[in-house]
Amino acid sequence: MFQRLNNTTVSFLPNNTDATAVATVSPANYALASTVAVICTGTLIYNALVILAFVKDPSIRQPFMFYLLNVSLCDFGLAGISMTGFVWFTLSPAASATYCPYYNFLDKIFTIGTGYTVLLVSLDRAFSLFFPLRYRYFRSNRSTLAVCGLTWLGITGLCGPYVVMDALWYRSMTLPCVINGPAQKGYSLVMEFAAYDAPAVLVLLCTTVIVVKLYGRSQLRRLIKGTGKKMPITGSVQ
Repeated sequence: MFQRLNNTTVSFLPNNTDATAVATVSPANYALASTVAVICTGTLIYNALVILAFVKDPSIRQPFMFYLLNVSLCDFGLAGISMTGFVWFTLSPAASATYCPYYNFLDKIFTIGTGYTVLLVSLDRAFSLFFPLRYRYFRSNRSTLAVCGLTWLGITGLCGPYVVMDALWYRSMTLPCVINGPAQKGYSLVMEFAAYDAPAVLVLLCTTVIVVKLYGRSQLRRLIKGTGKKMPITGSVQ
């Protein structure tokens, strides 16, 4: 979202104009940057408190809670990198000519990481709902951290070529801080699907399956409520 806002902001610059030559910033840009700065500060403080709670309180270091910690880390990164970079480039367009590659790389990692973290939470909830005994047997802090770590490594590998292939483009163009998608259409399509479309579809699918499962369970509970029987336990360890 903030990448799109950044693209919109720099699009007001005239065509074929070197960003280093733009010395003035409009009042609208100041207002927009100030608003984002306030949101950024609040997001940093909130997620810093969540991360601090994990450090100080060992009792909350449960497998599922590590996914929530992962969400906080993503939000903290988005606030510290994406929002901060957006404010900086809005007030100083010339800075994008130098720092754009690093900003885009980190912005991509944390943006994609947020989507994949939500996917991990959805898969974890579906696993615990459909296979509760296996979930309790196999799920541990170590396995959860391993899943999160491998996910971050995969995201970094996915974003790396996108930025490396744009290195020359960044050096030759000083206008907007955006990734040159049209210059690499094939990879852009793969990136779009793997980074955004696939996680969104899988989250939607998991959510739908979970809702249907919970609805069926509630209907079963109503059905056997008057019989005095106990709810059947699903899932087994084989």
